[in-house]
Amino acid sequence: MTTNVQGISDAEYAAALAAGRIEAETEIRAQAVRYVPERDAIEIVTSRNAGFLIPRQWIGALQDVPTDELSKLEVWRTDRRLNSRTETFRLVCLGS
Repeated sequence: MTTNVQGISDAEYAAALAAGRIEAETEIRAQAVRYVPERDAIEIVTSRNAGFLIPRQWIGALQDVPTDELSKLEVWRTDRRLNSRTETFRLVCLGS
């Protein structure tokens, strides 16, 4: 196996870092997620305060999760990830 190492200059690194920060400020991200039992849907609120509902039937991984567990949905952000965990399931949305 051959490893190909490519160098990056400090200027290139700084430019990529600045571009990433600008993108992080301008892209739409989820800031909150919760289960809405009366609609049997997942509600997502974005960083621009827009919200939408996704019916639970549309999310295959959640179809078999009991609704009482979904009601305990706990969501938090870790850098670029939106994480949710209950005793029954764990959901990680990358790039949220």
